[in-house]
Amino acid sequence: MAELLVLEAPDLGVTFSTSVLKGSPKMGCRANWAKHKINNRAAPVIAYDDSDAITFSFTSDLFAIIASAKEEVADISKSLFGLVKPINAGVKPPSVCYLTYPAFGLEGWMCVVESVDVSNPSDIWSKDDSCAMHAEVSISLTEIDLWNVDAAEYLALGGGLIAFNLGARI
Repeated sequence: MAELLVLEAPDLGVTFSTSVLKGSPKMGCRANWAKHKINNRAAPVIAYDDSDAITFSFTSDLFAIIASAKEEVADISKSLFGLVKPINAGVKPPSVCYLTYPAFGLEGWMCVVESVDVSNPSDIWSKDDSCAMHAEVSISLTEIDLWNVDAAEYLALGGGLIAFNLGARI
């Protein structure tokens, strides 16, 4: 079953809506741990250093079924590639995007586009100068964390699960 995903970049006037398969979208976050060596101790003491921003990535198929299908796929690709560049030349912050994906509980999730990859643009069929075009689009996003809060506050704000049970007695 496909879920609707909407990525908007209001500063650029770009809105990308697509259906994605449930297995395609992935969210992740990674912690960085510092190892501190202590004399006369075999193993170092490990302490929290920092963590990376939350990431979200997805892959979707892009179809164009008109006589100018190649140009349409190229235009959409250019619009998506524009999301990884600043609005104006020079030292500028990236364009802020807003992601809505109900399956992960994301509504207006603030992010920036890390990468856009378009692969396998090809004709599906061709007859009398008209064709259907197919391409695969992969987009990776990184959260903009305006709150900069610790895990306890993040969970209290509704950013994740409050409690979970892995089969152990609590």
